[in-house]
Amino acid sequence: MKKTINLLRNLTVLVLLTATILTTNAQKIGDKFIFNDIKYEVTSLAPNKVQVTNKYPFPTGNIIIPAEVNYQEQKFAVTMIGNNAFTRCKSLTSITIPNSVISIGRAAFYDCESLNFVTIGNSVENIVYNAFGNCKSLTSITLPNSVKGIESGVFYGCESLISITIGNSVEWIGGNAFKLCKSLTSIEVDKENPKYCSKNGILFSKDKTGLIHYPIRKKEKKYTIPNSVEIIEEECFGYSNLTSITIPNSIKNIKSGAFNNCLSLISIFSKIKNINGVKMINEIFKEVNKDKCILFVPKGKIGEYRNAKQWKEFKNIKEDNTAVHNITLTNPILVVGNNITVSGVAGKEVKLYSLSGQVLYNLHTTQENITLSVKQIGTYILQVGNATRKVVVN
Repeated sequence: MKKTINLLRNLTVLVLLTATILTTNAQKIGDKFIFNDIKYEVTSLAPNKVQVTNKYPFPTGNIIIPAEVNYQEQKFAVTMIGNNAFTRCKSLTSITIPNSVISIGRAAFYDCESLNFVTIGNSVENIVYNAFGNCKSLTSITLPNSVKGIESGVFYGCESLISITIGNSVEWIGGNAFKLCKSLTSIEVDKENPKYCSKNGILFSKDKTGLIHYPIRKKEKKYTIPNSVEIIEEECFGYSNLTSITIPNSIKNIKSGAFNNCLSLISIFSKIKNINGVKMINEIFKEVNKDKCILFVPKGKIGEYRNAKQWKEFKNIKEDNTAVHNITLTNPILVVGNNITVSGVAGKEVKLYSLSGQVLYNLHTTQENITLSVKQIGTYILQVGNATRKVVVN
C-alpha cells in the first residue's frame, strides 16, 4: 500500500513539473523576442505569425529579414513589418523584405536617411502611411504586383527618388504619396493595372479623368493638361519647376494645394469657361507669385475670374489671344537660326505670340514671304489671318 501511495505521489510531482515546464515554454500573443539581432512580436498562434518590431539598438548596413524565425522551438512566419519598426534607423543602407510579409506598417522605415535600396517581397498588399517617408537616399523603388494600397505620404520627402514603378494590382493611392520627391522624373504603371496609368511618366487614373501626380523634376517647363481630365488631385503639381501650364475646360474639381509652391510659374492658361462651376479647395495656388504670374482666360471672361475665389488673387488677368482661332495654319514655314520665314502671306494679317501670350509681331504685309526674328529659342504661336500654328525655334 505504501509503495502505491509513493508511486502516486511521484507521478503527481512529475505531472506538476511537466505542466510547469510546458507553461514556462508556452508562447503567447504579444510575446517579444530577438532572433538574429532583429526584434519580433507574436501576433498569432496556430498559425504561428510574428511581426518585426525592431527598436533600439538598431541594426546597421544591409538587412535581410527572414521569411521564418524560431521561438521556443517553434517556427513562426514573418508576415508584417510593424509600425515604426525601423524609424530613424540612420545606418540602415538596404532592406530585403521576404515574400511572407503582407503589410508594411506606419512609418516602418521613416527617416532612414541612409537607406538606398529596398526589395519588397511579392506578397505585400498594403504599404501604410509614411512607410518610407523622408528616406533621403532612396533613388528608385519597384512595387510588386501584389500591392493593392499605397497610403498617404508613403514616399513623402524621398528627395533622391528618381523613379517609381507601380504594379498591376494597386487599387488606391493616398494623398501626398509622392509629395516633396524633389528628384522624381517618372512614375510608371503596369499596363494591366485597372485603376491607374501613366503617360510620359505622369500618373493618371485609368480613364485619364483624374490627374494624380506630375513628377517634380520632369525636364519640361511647359505642360498642357489633357482635355480628358476632370479632377486635379491634391498636391498634383506641388513644387514643380513648370513655367507655364494650360488648364482645359473639362476641369470640374481642383483639390487642395494642386499648384502649391510652383514658384517658377509665369503663365497659366485657363480654358475654363464657367469658372464658378469648378469645385475648388483652399490654397490651390499657395506660394505662386500672383504678382508676376499672368493668368490668361477665355475671351470675355476676365470679369468672372476677377470675382472668383482664389483666381481673383492674380494681379494680371488677360484674355488668351492664342486660343481665339482653332484653324491650323498650313502656310510653308522655314526656321533658320532665330528667324521664322512664312510664305503666302500677301495681303494678310500676321501675328507672332510668345507662349505667355505676349504679342511680338502684329502687322499687315503686301509681301508674299515675310521673316520674323526672335531673340531666344523656344516655342511661339504664329497666326496668319484666322489660322494658327506652333513654331519651335531651337
